[in-house]
Amino acid sequence: SRPSPVPATMLNTPLVTATAATGGGAALATFTASPSSPSHALSSAQREAFARDGVLVLPAFLTPEECDALRERVIELSRAHATESETVFSTDEHQQLRDEYFLQSGDKIRFFYEENVWENGRLKMPIELALNKVGHGLHAKDDLYREFCTQPRIRDILHHDLGMSAPRVVQSMFIFKQPQVGGKVTPHQDSTFLHTTPNSTIGLWFALEDATVENGCLYGVPGSHH
Repeated sequence: SRPSPVPATMLNTPLVTATAATGGGAALATFTASPSSPSHALSSAQREAFARDGVLVLPAFLTPEECDALRERVIELSRAHATESETVFSTDEHQQLRDEYFLQSGDKIRFFYEENVWENGRLKMPIELALNKVGHGLHAKDDLYREFCTQPRIRDILHHDLGMSAPRVVQSMFIFKQPQVGGKVTPHQDSTFLHTTPNSTIGLWFALEDATVENGCLYGVPGSHH
């Protein structure tokens, strides 16, 4: 199948039903309980589409105010702490395995740069234009992200609509899509890097600004989860 475009995102939150997952120091977070037992938030057609395609787009899931708050918080964190390492993020699995800063980030907030943004030990641009992503324990270390990632309406979709018996947040990251820098992201499945036995991981991607085919959105292959 040809890849089909789905909204590119800046916040990725994989969830698992198990209480153990691979990855050094992963921090599991439980969801805030719903005040009642709601009916299904997704239609039967949406549930069937997700089962068939492995992807489901929910337009306008977040308010503009929520998007602004999440973006602004990461920029604040980045400006305060992001010069602690010059680690460049790559989807190359062998490079990741060699990098302890990456491997030990499961329960921390750490900062990963795009390629070619450093010169003589100094950034060539503002920090918010040089980062590839921030992760992978925003849900564990930051109050705003913890509240967002564990909110009841997300749990209700996972539990009532998608059948996850006890969902847990295992990883969270803020992904930048920079206008002038950035390495190639090769086709991949997230379960290659973050998996459980049996496979029970679902990734949630939230677009925090407009993302289109023209400005570089996320592409997916429908049915490739089978």
